[in-house]
Amino acid sequence: MAWFILIFSGAVEAVWAAALDKSAGFTRLWPSLIFLVACAISMGGLAWAMRSIPVGTAYA
Repeated sequence: MAWFILIFSGAVEAVWAAALDKSAGFTRLWPSLIFLVACAISMGGLAWAMRSIPVGTAYA
């Protein structure tokens, strides 16, 4: 399950990176909100996965 969460978190990282680009310096509301939510999901998933996967492996 940890590997699934880690892979999902990596995919969500691509979402927040794209939303950050579209937010135009946080001047557009919806891309900024998508960025914040996706970033929280991505980092939360990474933190959860690192409870059972070594840090170096998970972060890479």
